[in-house]
Amino acid sequence: PANKNQEPYNYSLDMFRLPAHLKEPIVEYADKLAGTIQELAKQTTFTETGSVVYWKPGTSMLWHPDIRDPETMTAEELEGIPKNASLFTRTFTAITYLNDDYEGGETVVCEKTLAPWNLAKQLISKPKKGSVIIYHSACFHKVNEIKDADRFTLAMFFCKDYEHSHWKSIGKEPQ
Repeated sequence: PANKNQEPYNYSLDMFRLPAHLKEPIVEYADKLAGTIQELAKQTTFTETGSVVYWKPGTSMLWHPDIRDPETMTAEELEGIPKNASLFTRTFTAITYLNDDYEGGETVVCEKTLAPWNLAKQLISKPKKGSVIIYHSACFHKVNEIKDADRFTLAMFFCKDYEHSHWKSIGKEPQ
């Protein structure tokens, strides 16, 4: 498609809206990842949100971070986004590869945060079913073009603020 980087995937399903038999193990997995991130980063971490993402062949995603600084956004970009939106409070991103029977689709992460002009040091994650890549949400990253078959991932976002967490939305108190 001519505009392949504008809508990189065909379908994205919020993990918290899945049927219970699918949602429960995914939420349990996300909370375990939050615990791992908390141990490694030495900061309180909560699951914010996540999606099962379907990528069709020919799609890719350009360099971008998963967090935005409202001070650097235009009024047009900020229009309709609440000042306390989770987009501004994310701390970590985790991508779990649900399949690996396709070519391409590597996740490429820049070592530096919020500096897309300095892409000298990059980590390239080759998709392997069941593997997970975790990086700071401010790191610029991209997805290389998926070549020949469908790609499925579980994209999850984490925050250090209980107010933006999934726990808050379901009334679960922090431990």
